[in-house]
Amino acid sequence: MIERNLALQIEAIEYEHWMLLETSRMMTTGWLQLDRVTANAFVEAHAIHLRNLIEFLFDRPDRLRMRAADFVVGWEPDRPELLGRALGRTAIELAHLGVERVNRSRKPWGPEYAQAVSDYMQRWLAEASSEIKAHFKLMRELRQLMPSEDQERSFPQVSGIAQ
Repeated sequence: MIERNLALQIEAIEYEHWMLLETSRMMTTGWLQLDRVTANAFVEAHAIHLRNLIEFLFDRPDRLRMRAADFVVGWEPDRPELLGRALGRTAIELAHLGVERVNRSRKPWGPEYAQAVSDYMQRWLAEASSEIKAHFKLMRELRQLMPSEDQERSFPQVSGIAQ
């Protein structure tokens, strides 16, 4: 049986990935033809989960935050330029109220960010212990059992381990 603290950590990581994929999927379908506040909330949620996973996958371990290297010995991939730009963009557009924020053109967050993170999540999971893989799989399966208002809708999928 998986240790409780590890189980909670894996659940949090899987949640971040699931939310990134779901917000990306929704944003690429035109489904966000909603009121401006709701649409902005989806974009901001997407950017937050994207930032969390980029930091999880590529930042060095520290005492306060979970990092991929905490779970896989020797995990030290180079962060691709696309995700480095995304991290900087989240700082400018979301995390900080700075001058750059008002002087930038607003371009949409495309599915390529979620796809790049998913590719690294797949690599990380492939190198993780069987215990972590099994719990991550269980979390995915449980999430698929959850009722969803959009089950009747057809959304394009970003390929990733959370599907």
